[in-house]
Amino acid sequence: MGPSSIRGAGSGLFAARTLRPGESLGWYRGPLLTVQEADTTSSTDLLLLQYRPWWVSVEEYVGGLRVVDGAGTDGLRDRLAYINSSQRTRRIPNVRMFFNGEFRIDRQVRRGAELLMDYAFDP
Repeated sequence: MGPSSIRGAGSGLFAARTLRPGESLGWYRGPLLTVQEADTTSSTDLLLLQYRPWWVSVEEYVGGLRVVDGAGTDGLRDRLAYINSSQRTRRIPNVRMFFNGEFRIDRQVRRGAELLMDYAFDP
């Protein structure tokens, strides 16, 4: 993590080593919220899950869509929350987020390069 190369973006997440297409960066983690609870929070680190990730029990996922708050309850953000959007830049995204909250490398990333994704929904 370090200062983003995108002006005004704040911090960004950078590759500590060369990353190959298909490598998993992990799952976006944090407290689970209902969509209604997410509407009332001030967090900017929310991610809508459309499928149940492996780390969420069936009991926790019952009753519809869930939202993960990457800001967490202990004040520590999920490291994946630092992946900035490639939108409004001329840069090609190198990370893809899946509907279950998993983040994977989409194309090879050299050590030291900033990780970027398209924030628009993409199945």
